[in-house]
Amino acid sequence: MIYLKKIYIDFEMNMANTKTKKDMLDADIIAIGAIKYDTDTGEIEKFKSLVKPITNLNIFPHIQELTNISQEDISKAPSYETVMRKFKKWLGKIYQIEGIYTFGNLDLMCFNNTDKKSSNKYNHPRFVNNIKNLFVDIKDKYINYGIRCINYVSLKNLLDCANVEFYGDAHDPLYDAYNLFILDKTLENSEETRNILTIKDIVRQPFTVINENLEYIFEEYRINLYGNNSDEIHKDISIEILKTIRIYIESIKQIDIYNIEILSILK
Repeated sequence: MIYLKKIYIDFEMNMANTKTKKDMLDADIIAIGAIKYDTDTGEIEKFKSLVKPITNLNIFPHIQELTNISQEDISKAPSYETVMRKFKKWLGKIYQIEGIYTFGNLDLMCFNNTDKKSSNKYNHPRFVNNIKNLFVDIKDKYINYGIRCINYVSLKNLLDCANVEFYGDAHDPLYDAYNLFILDKTLENSEETRNILTIKDIVRQPFTVINENLEYIFEEYRINLYGNNSDEIHKDISIEILKTIRIYIESIKQIDIYNIEILSILK
């Protein structure tokens, strides 16, 4: 079977700041943005809509500040069912979709929960059922390449590290979906970028504490690599990483395992 389309999707959610398990279960989708990429023609189609929440009709202040979505916006927004019917129609033929890509697993979890709550409350079909298995977490995809930093670095900072400008505003679902598409395309096509992000995982504590020069050398490596001046800097970053590992190994030999503060730093 020939897959023709990739979908990149982002949801904005109305969620309490505490982010407990209950908060995540109670979270409502309040906006959706998606990009449909035709792998044959290169054509891109867009989908964006606000969504009226189901559980909590009042938007949390921190969510309003983060997303620039106001109480008036969500009060006037179409219902979840209305938006999902339009979205499923926009998706087109399901069998042509290679995957529906997200940045992390929270989007699918909230989609599934919101879909269930809305279906129970308004007695409509479950929209998630025939597309749930198409969801792909970009983080899982690139963890398999050894890019561990994708688990804790933001989408914007990953693109910055890849020397790609973040387009539009963060926490706008359409811009986030588009930038996710750009990140995936960049990582698929550029081994250099994958290598940089693989190395970036060591450029953090405790390694930047035991070797203060590491962050500087990494940034020099990144800049020179994209400037095609990488011969010497390849040696520099390799030496610096080996030196850091040596210092780290030497340091943990002398650790007092009963010193909780030291152990917490070295996590």
